Amino acid sequence: MRQVSRGTRIASSIVAVTCAIAAYGGVAATSASASTRSARGATDPSSDKTARAATVTVEDLGAGWTQYRKAGGFLTGDAKNCSYRFGSPLKVSDRGYAGPMFRDATKTIFAYSSAFVFRSEAAAKAYTASRTSPAYLKCQVAQDDAAQKKADPKTFVRLAVTTSPEVGAPGGPESFYEEEAGGKNADGTDGVNAAYYRSAYRHGRVVYVIKIDTAAAKDEASVPALGERLTTTATAMTTAIEGRLTALGA
Repeated sequence: MRQVSRGTRIASSIVAVTCAIAAYGGVAATSASASTRSARGATDPSSDKTARAATVTVEDLGAGWTQYRKAGGFLTGDAKNCSYRFGSPLKVSDRGYAGPMFRDATKTIFAYSSAFVFRSEAAAKAYTASRTSPAYLKCQVAQDDAAQKKADPKTFVRLAVTTSPEVGAPGGPESFYEEEAGGKNADGTDGVNAAYYRSAYRHGRVVYVIKIDTAAAKDEASVPALGERLTTTATAMTTAIEGRLTALGA
């Protein structure tokens, strides 16, 4: 993961914004009703146990992590949700599971995840492919920037990285992007003080998205340690989730 180091403080709104954009599709979603659960869509409503297993727990993260926000549960989308557009097989009646959010001991790194269990592997592949499209990325960043500005009009979210060398590699994600967030410096220039990492992994017909939000390193000397911490966190999340899905035979 690339680590930002162009800020000397945590963004004042990072916690509020992390909560605002934490829904699995990037925008606020609604609880699934009985009617939407029975609608024929791309996801498998009979795989609730698998969906839960595909999201991170506090035990996965290890010492120093605590729950910051409870799980969002099973959620459906809406027509404006970027995850339901741009070639995605999802219908608004389809639902995913949004897991809890956790915070590390420094209170500067947040880790959370979400998952879809599709009816077929082909649909799962189509979904991860849709997340790599320029149109999806533009849509998602615009929604996240709007959420940021709602929390603090003087701040911003913008796209920093659109992919990673790990995408498509064995054991790697099928899509990745990074956003950077910040506000105006005293001289009027943009100051970046936080980064949001989004990686979508596929295990057969299961897609899970791991999300890590972090404050920027306080200086260049702190970048390697932050990078190691982020890599360790991401590895712990994917290792634990893959282990559970394998044990379930997913």
